[in-house]
Amino acid sequence: MAKVTRKSFRRQRIILGISLFASIALISTGFAAWVISSQAEHKEEGNIQIGDVNDNSIKIENVTLSIEDFKFEPKQDDTTGRVRNDGANFEQLKLTVTGTITPKEYVQGATISLTVPESVKTAAGDQKQYIVLPECAKSAQPLTLDDTGAFSYDIEFTWGEAFNNMNPGLYYDTDPEGSAVTDQDMKATLTDLKTAMYGENQELKFTINIKADNN
Repeated sequence: MAKVTRKSFRRQRIILGISLFASIALISTGFAAWVISSQAEHKEEGNIQIGDVNDNSIKIENVTLSIEDFKFEPKQDDTTGRVRNDGANFEQLKLTVTGTITPKEYVQGATISLTVPESVKTAAGDQKQYIVLPECAKSAQPLTLDDTGAFSYDIEFTWGEAFNNMNPGLYYDTDPEGSAVTDQDMKATLTDLKTAMYGENQELKFTINIKADNN
């Protein structure tokens, strides 16, 4: 039950007094007139319109890779010295991804990322520093689309500080520091490079992830 204050009680008395006065006046004068009140209503008519259903789903199409494999091998023109190519396998560290994302007007942004095995990350880690991962292997990178929605993106590995950021074939044959490494240590390092890269995998695979967000 609500608490009744002196102020609210006074207000209630005032309302009650007016009500009593109105009742007395009504009784003394009677019904002077009938007041008829009817509801007011207004209607407007219009047409129902339903928009056409258009499939504007974003599509990622025509994705192609310039090469199928990354190869951590001696350079193609490296045919002399302590470390050289075998005549069939050569360095291949750069891959170009192309494709289209349409319709462009519905694309708010697009990114690309590279997923590699943990063993490859180990070879690039602080303890080994044999290679350097592409930026898109560390975090998703933005894709730039042209007016037609086409894109082109380069994914490139590089050699790490263990080889003075050079191909090992050049490092051990032309770099002063690398040339001073003994044959035994050189062989041990190259063997460890292969072991670190492969880990427990018999075959290394990578995955390229392309993502497009609608606006």
